[in-house]
Amino acid sequence: MSDIIAEVPWHCGDRDCPVGWHKANYWVQEDGEFTIDSYGDGDHETVDESDVPHGEEYSSAWEQYREHVAETGEDPLGEYRVKSSFKRKARYTLQFRDSIGSAILCRWKRGRGEWTPATPPAEVIAYMLLDDWPPNPNTGNRRPIKDSVPQPDGTLKRIHYRLKELVDLARADESVLKVTKVGPFHNIHLTLEEDIPRKPSAIARELRRRARAA
Repeated sequence: MSDIIAEVPWHCGDRDCPVGWHKANYWVQEDGEFTIDSYGDGDHETVDESDVPHGEEYSSAWEQYREHVAETGEDPLGEYRVKSSFKRKARYTLQFRDSIGSAILCRWKRGRGEWTPATPPAEVIAYMLLDDWPPNPNTGNRRPIKDSVPQPDGTLKRIHYRLKELVDLARADESVLKVTKVGPFHNIHLTLEEDIPRKPSAIARELRRRARAA
């Protein structure tokens, strides 16, 4: 059975290399042969057992990498666990009405913002089952899809929710705060958890702090 016996960071020094740092994996094979996979790409070269870094040589390699992270705020080998995003709750109000054969989204707004008929954010489209793929120019991501039935010609027939079905579904959803009715319209008040990317500068600061404390 083959096993990795050492993982050692090293810098290639190639200016054209987008990463710079790599992790060499030293293996002992089933037949007792020692090999090195310098780039972690599965390409092995045979080495002597004496070539496998141990002790001070091993520690020095990792110390050099730690210093690189502490100085640059970059962790190309992914050795330090730092969150790249954070969660945030956002409130939306979606206004639907009944149309021929299905409910249809008329307009929406985020929080206390202005109403808009524009295409909603991707997370709203996905949650409200509005994602019609491939895109149908006749729906424009505005009719919630109940099912997609394969047809003999290979196409998909979309079956959409009627307004009453959609409202009943929304009222049973824990992410829906309430459903209100204004004339022929039903407003679905929805709270979604968004994944917000952290600023690169914030990630770099945390990487420096963690590397210096290591």
